[in-house]
Amino acid sequence: MKNKTKIVSIVLFLSAFIMVISCGKQKTEWKGTIEEENGVIVVKNPKEPIYGEINFVLEEDLIIGKETDENYLFFRAVGIAIDDQNNIYALDYGNHRVQRYDMNGNFVHSFGKKGQGPGDLDRPSKHFLSNNGEFLVLDNRLIKVFNLEGKIQKTIQLRNRISDFYENSGGYIFSHYSFRDEENNVRKAIIKIDSDGKIIEKFDEFSEIKTSHSIKEGKMTYTFGMYNPFAPILCFCSYGSNGFCYAFSSKYEIYIRDNEGKLLYKIQKDEAPLSISGKEKNTFLKRAEERNKRIPKNIIRKAINFPPHKPYFNKILSDELQRIYVRKFGTITEPNDTKVYEFDIFSHDGNYLYKTRLPFLPRVIKNGLLYKVESNIDTGEIKIRRYKIKNWDQIKTGIN
Repeated sequence: MKNKTKIVSIVLFLSAFIMVISCGKQKTEWKGTIEEENGVIVVKNPKEPIYGEINFVLEEDLIIGKETDENYLFFRAVGIAIDDQNNIYALDYGNHRVQRYDMNGNFVHSFGKKGQGPGDLDRPSKHFLSNNGEFLVLDNRLIKVFNLEGKIQKTIQLRNRISDFYENSGGYIFSHYSFRDEENNVRKAIIKIDSDGKIIEKFDEFSEIKTSHSIKEGKMTYTFGMYNPFAPILCFCSYGSNGFCYAFSSKYEIYIRDNEGKLLYKIQKDEAPLSISGKEKNTFLKRAEERNKRIPKNIIRKAINFPPHKPYFNKILSDELQRIYVRKFGTITEPNDTKVYEFDIFSHDGNYLYKTRLPFLPRVIKNGLLYKVESNIDTGEIKIRRYKIKNWDQIKTGIN
């Protein structure tokens, strides 16, 4: 009863806060609502943002990547993390190492090498820069924890395969993983992992569309995997230094949890689902047939399961001010060199502030800077590019 009273009080406080702001001099009116559903605060946003559309005024100010210098060379792919001083940490997957650069792009040092020793990397895939001054690398079923000077601190042996992850100040890992339920359906779950790599708590669960198939035709059985761009996915990211957020793209709903995993609130947006066009279906079918030439076309078409509508989004990011950037799902028929990426921007308390469009997909948005990784398909050359957002100070953080 006390918890329910507390939640109701918070709802009333937030509602009153919004009313006071909306009556101020700026007369900004938010047309959403804040409600309580099953003991959880839900911020319900209208279709249109409070401040309309905003254009980020970008100016490129740094490029890292050089084929002729080992310290600036990346192979296959790279993931990046940025600390509060704008130092850059690049996880170079192909070279099995982490390269650190200062805010001006000068090489500082690297750590890790191919191998299976304590400080080596075998199959690095994800990373996280913690508030404890540690750089964590997901390496197959291990999380290897380095200090920022590159010395290995510990290794966590995971019991399950995970994906994107977040470490809190107490050393617990929050992530998500796939599993099969009692009816053999593929599901995704948000989990909490202890220092021994064991799942100690499971939060929300979501149903996935199968990507692996086993189909019998006559005396033949065809077993294969197939990526479906229209399948809903679980998006996950850290939420500043105070927790993490995630969303399953079959529904426009974002979950915000604190440093201990407690669900603080959910963000929703009123948005109609978009149907998958015939052109998009045909494009995907042709690509699937091209990538799986050893599989008969009728088997491929039998395996494909189109969901009732497109995913609402396929990426979420947050900045140091805890604004959330939701990358909208576009179309698969548009060429990559002409793509424009549309984002919805929410405040730290869940209000839909802006929509914006960017000419590329950013990896990190932090301290008024935007980072992207650029790969040249023809040469294999990879560069990290940084852009200054010249109108950063004009981008609002909430209702005022």
